[in-house]
Amino acid sequence: MLDNTIESVLKDFHRISGFHVSVCDVELNEICSYPKEVLPFCRRIQQDPLYRAGCIKCDKSAFESVKRSDKLYVYQCHCGLYEAVAPLYSSGVLSGYLMMGQVRDESAETSRKIAGETASVFSSPEEQEAYLSAIRVVPVELIHSYVHILSIIADYFNKNDRLRATHEDLADLIKKYIYKNYAKKITLDGLATKFGCCKATVMNAFKKKHGMTVIAYLNQVRLDHAEHLVRNTDMSFKEISYVCGFYDQNYFSKLFNDRFGCSPTVFRSLLTKNESS
Repeated sequence: MLDNTIESVLKDFHRISGFHVSVCDVELNEICSYPKEVLPFCRRIQQDPLYRAGCIKCDKSAFESVKRSDKLYVYQCHCGLYEAVAPLYSSGVLSGYLMMGQVRDESAETSRKIAGETASVFSSPEEQEAYLSAIRVVPVELIHSYVHILSIIADYFNKNDRLRATHEDLADLIKKYIYKNYAKKITLDGLATKFGCCKATVMNAFKKKHGMTVIAYLNQVRLDHAEHLVRNTDMSFKEISYVCGFYDQNYFSKLFNDRFGCSPTVFRSLLTKNESS
């Protein structure tokens, strides 16, 4: 669900900077932008399927970098235009991206790169020059200043929860996944990949919602099942350790002792003693 304030801020930022500014969801779908139309140069080269694929690849790579690092990312696209992407959160959950771009710096090197990379798209040098001359030129120092402002805008959106998640809460999705898959190898990196966010988002969202760490909950679920098997089966402790997701039996025994006050061996012997008395 998009807060109307976002559209107003994007419009004002474009008026000041000249950058095309947009908000995308975690699936990389654009949900808001200003101006509504992309730069004529970008629209023209994206008529070529190969160049369009290159643009999509650049954007995906940038979003992945932001997802991994949890930080704003600045880069030049495959054609040489400047872009920047910042993460947006809702209640601590990665919910989208704030992006600006479609400008070039003033260097001759950038001009040559753009011209060389896109020469095959245009029917003549004159057509290419007409499109190139329409790209806004921004000095590198000013680009860095606008990037800084973009980071401030992203922080404002995040602190005021302007971008609200429309999907089921991430923390609950993680909890359900762990409960159903506790016997599998589960890592924070794996959860981040599965749910399309960074590791810090996984940890912070889960701790905020459930009051414990992801690993603490994972061990709790595994130990609950281990206790049931120790009580109700004659499976070996090695087997129980394995089927509950503990691939290190010594680690399993340590956690079991911390939770129940004794080792699995003693726990089972006490149960047997109580049943026979």
